[in-house]
Amino acid sequence: MTNRKFGEKALAILFMCCFFLIFGTAAQAEAVRIAIFPFQIHSAEDLDFMQAGIYEMLANRLGSLDGTIRVVSQEETAGHIVAGAASSLKHKSILARTLQADYFVSGSLTALGANISTDMQFFSTDQMTPLVKLSRTGSQEDVIVYLDEFAALITRKVFKTGENAGKAIDGLSMVAPKRSEIGRWQSQTFKTQLKGVAVGDIDGNGANEIVVIDKNRVYVFRYENERLGEIATVEHRRNSLFLGVDLADVNLNNKAEIFISGHGKISERPESFVYEHKNGSLFKIGNRTGWYYRVLNDHKGLPMLIAQKKLTERTFVKKFHVMGFADEKYISVDTVTPPNVCTIYNMAFTKNTPNGKHLFVGYNGYGEITAWSDEGQILWESGEPFGGSLNYIEYTIRQAQETVRKYIAKRIVLADTDGNGKQEVIAIRNINSSPAWMTSARRYKHGYIACLEWDASGALQAKWKTERERGYISDIAVGDATNDGKVDLVFTVVSDVKRKLAKSRSYVMIQQLP
Repeated sequence: MTNRKFGEKALAILFMCCFFLIFGTAAQAEAVRIAIFPFQIHSAEDLDFMQAGIYEMLANRLGSLDGTIRVVSQEETAGHIVAGAASSLKHKSILARTLQADYFVSGSLTALGANISTDMQFFSTDQMTPLVKLSRTGSQEDVIVYLDEFAALITRKVFKTGENAGKAIDGLSMVAPKRSEIGRWQSQTFKTQLKGVAVGDIDGNGANEIVVIDKNRVYVFRYENERLGEIATVEHRRNSLFLGVDLADVNLNNKAEIFISGHGKISERPESFVYEHKNGSLFKIGNRTGWYYRVLNDHKGLPMLIAQKKLTERTFVKKFHVMGFADEKYISVDTVTPPNVCTIYNMAFTKNTPNGKHLFVGYNGYGEITAWSDEGQILWESGEPFGGSLNYIEYTIRQAQETVRKYIAKRIVLADTDGNGKQEVIAIRNINSSPAWMTSARRYKHGYIACLEWDASGALQAKWKTERERGYISDIAVGDATNDGKVDLVFTVVSDVKRKLAKSRSYVMIQQLP
């Protein structure tokens, strides 16, 4: 009897092994593999440094997060190439099959005076006619734009199944999907690194505008006819570094002022600005103020402008200032005492917990979302890091002759997203692909936004999260960005952080709240 049971178990185990071997292998085979061969470069100038950037750009654009499309690693490809072996399409096709790739990319860069001709082709390994080809001529910086365009063409023309059909690859297509189709709308691409976003009525006409900033410019848009129409733009001197943007009607004239938090690169002090919209233009009503600003909702849910004098580790800030407006300037009218680890950029207030207590919500020293009592007692921690920032200031410790970099935490938004009278916690989570020990060399390949709600025990539980965005989410806002009477989630995504090859590229995403 024992031998019979043993035999039955052995047969069952053998069957399961065969099942997973056959069907597991079949599932892995479903993943499409793409080989990207080094571009041929025809130039008297040494342009070989561009090879790594070209591979990285195309690999990031063509590889899918769910593993259905995989790009052969640069090391694996290089290991199969011998001198001259990948110079012809025939040889590349043979090498691609050797690498078990289904498709391969071939391309060249040709210097034409001050310009570069970029020629790219995308092949299936079983035919020699290109499925996609693109030729463009422009400056060295334009190469990155052509790579984006090439990848978008491949995505639309070749991998046009599922939700990718008609959808922008990484948000780099200039044609945005309609809100009515997928509940998400994506703006045109900006050739800059957007750092902040806010939503509010800056001209008092009852319709909201969208304000975004990069390191030294302010852009004001209104969402109309499925696009962002520009209303105003202001550029600042480059020795003031913008950190964030907020909107609030503090001077009580029925128009939200634009508060730009800035940091002086030379002075190493706050150099912030306040703008107001008048007659179609932005006018400065606060110049190089000595405060860093943030607009938060108070415990009653009303907007409140708070400010801080210093952000460096050299000083410990025990109080934040609540700001008002009098005698044509912004002044401190009250103070708030935060938990020890907080700055105005990594905290928010709430009282809509099950027990109705006033709480501070923010990030602890490990980047975990944390809830503190008014007395500073830790009530809850997420156990996993959120945030993830490329926004920073630098200051000098003169005694040690050392320059220190301090990263500015991502905004935490408290909002009632489902109309149940309770505020949820909305936070960014960017995934850092750099080793943990490289604290000053951060690199974010993708990120998402999570909404957390309070349970009966006073802990935060996951409620929903957005789709992953390829790149780095730099800021979030909640408001009626499309002026349809519904509250939207608005966020800025940097799809390409600036490298040697080109400028950064960003876009604005508007998403209907679940």
